[in-house]
Amino acid sequence: MKIAIDVRKIEDFGIGSHIWNLLKSLSQIDEENEYFLIGYSHDSLPPLGKNFNFLRTTAGKYSLSEHIKLPILLNKIKCDIFHSPHYVIPFFYKNLTTVTIHDVIHLLFPSYLPLKIFRYYAYFQIRRALKVSRIAFTVSQTSKKDIVKFFPWAEKKVEVIYNGLDERFFEKANSKLCDKFKKELGNYALYVGNIKPHKNIEILLRAMKKLKGIKLVIAGAVPDKKILYKVKEEGLEEKVLFKGFLTFEELAALYESSQVFVFPSLYEGFGLPPLEAMAKGVPVISSSASSMPEILKNGAIYFDPNSEDSLLEAIVSVMENRSLRENIVSEGKKVAQSYKWSESARKFLNYWREMI
Repeated sequence: MKIAIDVRKIEDFGIGSHIWNLLKSLSQIDEENEYFLIGYSHDSLPPLGKNFNFLRTTAGKYSLSEHIKLPILLNKIKCDIFHSPHYVIPFFYKNLTTVTIHDVIHLLFPSYLPLKIFRYYAYFQIRRALKVSRIAFTVSQTSKKDIVKFFPWAEKKVEVIYNGLDERFFEKANSKLCDKFKKELGNYALYVGNIKPHKNIEILLRAMKKLKGIKLVIAGAVPDKKILYKVKEEGLEEKVLFKGFLTFEELAALYESSQVFVFPSLYEGFGLPPLEAMAKGVPVISSSASSMPEILKNGAIYFDPNSEDSLLEAIVSVMENRSLRENIVSEGKKVAQSYKWSESARKFLNYWREMI
């Protein structure tokens, strides 16, 4: 069986981790089928077996060229299945296809896309992906409900396969980097992710203004002007630090050196960062919104993402109650260990085998 996978978004935050770990796990469990990975750079791929082939493309993401160039490549290799790990499927490709739709945030929060044409494009592409794909995978029951809310006719086509967790997060971080962060940052709460509006960062900034003896470190994104203005407006220049994009080694050490991980998001299809923090033995405080209780289970302390007082109470309780802290760390590790990429990859593979 020949399976082609679009890996052009492998360097993106979130979905990039999904693609990287799916490929790595498929390589570990499958030496029989032949894979063709369509992307921009071979350097971004994990170590893979001999049955994995890389095909370079210049087709831009969200461009007209992807609808022309990708089908040409796919038709040349005559693959049995094409899998898109994102909701865009080339217009001119008509053969057997599966897709992963991680969430429908653009439909639930249309105001986050300022131009109507982008909202229409997202709706059209998600609808089309559901129509033309044999199976539409998603990453949580919550995300499936959201998809079905907008496209009820597609319910039987949507299958849930949870993301796994990169097993490297269970390993001890680099001690020198940990010492560096502890010396440089002192006591800090950590947030990892982008800073789009639904991430609800402003409530975290307001909470930090009222907390003493602890800083906030934000990693994984470059702050925009609005967030920087908010930090200045609240007088938090000395308390809020932006670390931007980090290497895996740096990120692992940043998690391990933190006192608490806070995730105030209003919406997540899955949400990997809290699980990564759990694997590193960090107590997690999470929004009770969207898929978070489904994914994090009893491994986190939850708060109302619309209530600053609820967030403050959660942070203080974890910081001051040693018994609660130890319990949430213990439960968090158990939850994190339940998400295995080997199991997720095997489910993808089983679905693909059943299709041929």
